[in-house]
Amino acid sequence: VAGFYSPGFSVVRLLWADVNGRFLVPVVALATCVALAALSRSTRRSPLAAVLAAVLWASTLAHALVGVGAGLGRWELTVLPIAVVTVLLGSVVIAVSAARFPRAPLIGAVVVIVAVATVALQCLGDATWERAVSESVVFASKPFYWLPAATALEEEDPGRRVAVTAGPRQANDHWHIYPVLGRRFQHTVTYVSPTASGDIIDVVPFRPAPELDVEAWEDRLVAAGVTHVMAFSPESPELLWMREQPERFPLVVEGPDWGLYRVDG
Repeated sequence: VAGFYSPGFSVVRLLWADVNGRFLVPVVALATCVALAALSRSTRRSPLAAVLAAVLWASTLAHALVGVGAGLGRWELTVLPIAVVTVLLGSVVIAVSAARFPRAPLIGAVVVIVAVATVALQCLGDATWERAVSESVVFASKPFYWLPAATALEEEDPGRRVAVTAGPRQANDHWHIYPVLGRRFQHTVTYVSPTASGDIIDVVPFRPAPELDVEAWEDRLVAAGVTHVMAFSPESPELLWMREQPERFPLVVEGPDWGLYRVDG
């Protein structure tokens, strides 16, 4: 929740306000489990509690059906049944414990269950990371040319600092920056301006393009401690500069209009 309302997430939160609520779904799922545990102790005594519990279950089922209707990738078809079974078992354990045990031990049990589930999900994420980024419906109908670059960065030591760039494109969500961070967010992603002034390029029709400066860009890369540059499609000026200086920017992996390069010096 703090991340959702943080300043760094404000562009996504405000610009796509009609669809970005999906980022709060994990919080809703956790709140649903806690609410069901609390309601289970009073459903037999209170018709209202029984109605609220039924509404929560119906809402959970409706959201699941909406997700299925949106389409599932092969990765979801593997992971979703495991997640559903885990949530159901956790809910049952919490509900039964709430009816039979005092509150203090129950809170401890919930903490243990959440901790174990978190570790289990992290292990599952580590084991299926490459499948997730290549088969998930989240990336459906999007290009996957960048997957070799993301995989190559996984083989690098943690703490790499990756500068991303691309040519002008309105659908800039095709810059799949998230996989570049690594499965454990072990890398840092940044942007280094190629302009002489250091301003970020704002591609607006009928506005003069800013002056580019390769030497200033290279100096900023070094000053920022950048170890790699990921140039997404379409072709960018930085990509052309790096291809012209293979001794300064050793190639890691590339395609016709994109590439991942190491910064040497």
